[in-house]
Amino acid sequence: MRNFILFILAVFSLQAISQTSMRKSNDPISERFTMNMDKKLEKYELQNLKEMEAPAMRIWNTNSIITFGSTSEFTLLLRRGQENELTRSRSFQNQTDLNTIVTEIRKYENLEGNMNIAIDVAPTTIELFTPEDGYSLISFYSNSEVRELIKKVFAENNIQEIRKNLIQELPVGNYGYGMSSLHIDHLIADKEKQSDFYKEIFPEIAEKLEVSSSTSVLKMPIIVINGAPKDFAGLNELKKEQVSSYQILSSTKATALYGYRAAHGVILIKTH
Repeated sequence: MRNFILFILAVFSLQAISQTSMRKSNDPISERFTMNMDKKLEKYELQNLKEMEAPAMRIWNTNSIITFGSTSEFTLLLRRGQENELTRSRSFQNQTDLNTIVTEIRKYENLEGNMNIAIDVAPTTIELFTPEDGYSLISFYSNSEVRELIKKVFAENNIQEIRKNLIQELPVGNYGYGMSSLHIDHLIADKEKQSDFYKEIFPEIAEKLEVSSSTSVLKMPIIVINGAPKDFAGLNELKKEQVSSYQILSSTKATALYGYRAAHGVILIKTH
């Protein structure tokens, strides 16, 4: 009886080991990523894929973490100021045959020959899990085959649309976005909350700069009041009698004065 119990325990132990077996690319990026994995999972409140019971995949980019599995979630990563990190997450229904896509990506597990480092290019790391083959992790800068597989998964799950909607819902402000930045601004949609000056100037802004309620929050003109950058909320604080002059500059004139940030126009205002 004792030998039988030991045999059963050994079988279960072997199953557990096979499910949590781990393979990773033999490169410095994967090594560093693996060392910090537990901290990352705790920080972003993510499930450990090695503990999953069904096929799963997670893609780590500079600006996002996307988990595909029984619970699928897109997490947008942003910075506010120098240190404050802001995340926005959204669940979605996974539409990908994960067994098939994981098998395809695993063909490229050894990516040592694809570590083409370039300035301002961050690596992509992919976690893969299936109950049959366990856990894998690969990191790379450039691999066209894997990129095409990722594009396929993104298209199947409308990932770009999820990203766009999360950005569209961000509060007004400036955000660090990987190695670049995002400037988010919103129109004052509620007419009852619009000031008299806002109501007067906005039709001209809409005509000259082609701004409307459907305009992306990333494509708003910049507003400069007495030389200081403001947003539409700041514009809405002004009363008619406070304004001495204003100018609405199209993108061509605006970029000549204010650079790429003014690609969608500038509204210059001076007050008394």
